[in-house]
Amino acid sequence: MQVRDAYAYWRELVDGVPGGEIPQEPQAGFWRRRMGKGGPWRPVAIWPGEDGELRCLDGSDEVEPWRFWDFVCVNPTTEAAYRAKVAGTPYSDEYRVRGSVSDDDLTTDVARAAAIGPPIRRHNGNQQETDGGGA
Repeated sequence: MQVRDAYAYWRELVDGVPGGEIPQEPQAGFWRRRMGKGGPWRPVAIWPGEDGELRCLDGSDEVEPWRFWDFVCVNPTTEAAYRAKVAGTPYSDEYRVRGSVSDDDLTTDVARAAAIGPPIRRHNGNQQETDGGGA
């Protein structure tokens, strides 16, 4: 009898193997999800429990594995990056701003911020126009 590797799908994604069909059922691995549109990343771990049933941690909250599967199934991360994020280190593509508000509220996706750039302000008569960003 061959034992199935519960982490096979996750390993293929982390190793960069071209994807196939996304499984409908949650798969074991280390994942991440956005907390709202454009929000900070949250670490998610899914693993088989001693009883064989999948268990899931969303940050430090235990949830049903299927609850966020649709959001995490295409966002694998390495185990080391997952553990670092849980310990408080941002993912390598995040920038953490320090301030009086909780750090999670101020985590920004650096790639997105760089692509947008600072706003360009122009005066047009009595009105001031703002262009979304530019370089």
